[in-house]
Amino acid sequence: MSLHYSHSVSVHFANAVLDAARQLGLNLEPILQSARLNQPLLDNPQSRITSQQFSQLMRSVWEQSDDEFLGLTTQPSKYGVFRLFADGAIQEQNLHRVYKHLCRFYSLVNQSISLSLYISKGQVELRMRQVQPEIDRKLLFRDFFLLLWHRFPGWLIGKSIPLQHVKMRGTEPAHAAEYRFMFPCPITYGHDYDAFVFSEEELACPVTQRAENLREHFKQAPLNWFTRQEFTPVYTRRVMDYLAEYREHEASMQDIADSVNVSERTLRRKLTEEGTSFQEIKDKLRKNMAIYYLSQPDIPISTITNKLGFSEPAAFTRAFKQWTGQTPTLYRENTLI
Repeated sequence: MSLHYSHSVSVHFANAVLDAARQLGLNLEPILQSARLNQPLLDNPQSRITSQQFSQLMRSVWEQSDDEFLGLTTQPSKYGVFRLFADGAIQEQNLHRVYKHLCRFYSLVNQSISLSLYISKGQVELRMRQVQPEIDRKLLFRDFFLLLWHRFPGWLIGKSIPLQHVKMRGTEPAHAAEYRFMFPCPITYGHDYDAFVFSEEELACPVTQRAENLREHFKQAPLNWFTRQEFTPVYTRRVMDYLAEYREHEASMQDIADSVNVSERTLRRKLTEEGTSFQEIKDKLRKNMAIYYLSQPDIPISTITNKLGFSEPAAFTRAFKQWTGQTPTLYRENTLI
């Protein structure tokens, strides 16, 4: 399955970006048009948008505001600063040097945040503190930059960095369910800083990307930071890969268990340990595919029904309304401008 419809983004994050843009005094109309978003879609808390839409939304706000931090810190960070960091990071020898460069770089260019690398008892902890975290009311800065500072270094070394633990300040937010896809590991709250933790062994991983790869990477950014599939837990990823290769409605749990050489019972247990289930993965895949297909105005709903394996449009409509709170027709009307 292609990455372009394998992921969707909660409308919570779109609204958080737009709230930041509003606080910056930006003209929202061209921003919404560039991402093909409108108010009815944004007003439904169950709505999800495609990764492309969210990527375009972020890019538009960055370009208009000239602030990669979206006004959510005490000091702006000009659009292009992260690329400047990346130009230096790709020349580093290994992951340890990348993270040391990250901490040093932002200490020089921006005083509104501090990044620190702690190594103890075989674990590495990247801590982030904001001078005035209350500015980040919807936690967008915290969520996005923890994600970015985990995923981009992973891209540099050509592999995911398995997370052991994520620490967050404050209490568990209303959108915490989304963290399962962003940070597939235990998360604890109530800390006085934000951080992610991984094994010290990862620090020795060499940087494998080259400058020419970086240019192509940034042509796709920030889309590629929201669609990196390899950050999914092992058995969840294997089930997703199988369902992507075959028609997911024809695949059984036993089929997939056979393909990964474990018993059906073991596969079910592994998925439970990873915080999901076979049916949940199937439903999420169908939902994301439906959202992608509905964003393509030339694909009839009857065709989408067949592609997703529903027996009739009414069955698809019931399922989609359960997923998003809207019928496919209404969702398409609200999405396509």
